Formats: sequence, structure tokens, C-alpha cells
Amino acid sequence: MFGRATITLGIGPHSSWIYFCSIYVLVQFGLVLQYVMCNVVQGLLSFLSAPLIGALSDICGRKPFLLLTVTFTCVPIPLMKFSPW
Repeated sequence: MFGRATITLGIGPHSSWIYFCSIYVLVQFGLVLQYVMCNVVQGLLSFLSAPLIGALSDICGRKPFLLLTVTFTCVPIPLMKFSPW
């Protein structure tokens, strides 16, 4: 009950349908394993890189590394428009 209220709180009353439809699409097209593996790799890389970035930001300053991480997070999004996939 609490989880469903959290999902629908700021988005609208039909957001739980969007969640279940996305799970249905993943199962229908056999993409569950690919989705899980992408999340596992992303979590593992975050786990390994966070201490390294933290140590380097202590040495070089926090602002340059904050700008660097935000840049590498935001730059690929517009570049996806030009992807041949």
C-alpha cells in the first residue's frame, strides 16, 4: 500500500499502470535479463568508481569533479538522437 502511494503521489493516478505496462513489455520481448544485467553493471561500476572519484575530488577540489560528473551524465542524452540504433 505504501509503495503504491509513493509511485502515484506526484505523477498521477495512472502511474502504477505505466509501471506494470513497462514490466509487461520487458517480459513480452524477453528483455528482462538484459535489463537486470544493465542494472547490475551500472550498480557495480558506481560502487567501484564512487570512492575513486571521492578521493580525487579531495585532492583536486570538489567543484571540478562535480562539473565533470554532471557533464558526463548529461552529454550522452542529446547524443542519443544521432544513434544509428
